[in-house]
Amino acid sequence: VNERGMDLEAQVLGCIRDLREAGRPLAIKDITNWLADRHGDEYERKLTTKLIGNVIRRKLQLRPVRASSGYIIPPEELPKVDRLYERYGIRSGTGGVQPATAIPEPDFP
Repeated sequence: VNERGMDLEAQVLGCIRDLREAGRPLAIKDITNWLADRHGDEYERKLTTKLIGNVIRRKLQLRPVRASSGYIIPPEELPKVDRLYERYGIRSGTGGVQPATAIPEPDFP
């Protein structure tokens, strides 16, 4: 269960990254739609704005604010988002989640 939660959190961050790079506002509804389009078939449960909003608020500790179009992640939260990218191994660009780096083998004579 914990591993599945980590996967969903990383996928949410990946969608946030893609929306930011596209210059779009970070609306919870848009994040949910992008996530459902890309990863909706991976989950037994339907990805709803309520579920994604809870992940953003509780798991990622971001504070969305009410706007005319719904809830959005405000610009004040972007430094937190950047730190979360590092924490979850999300890199900017189209790369997605970074693979774990291997520890080099020691050279013994």
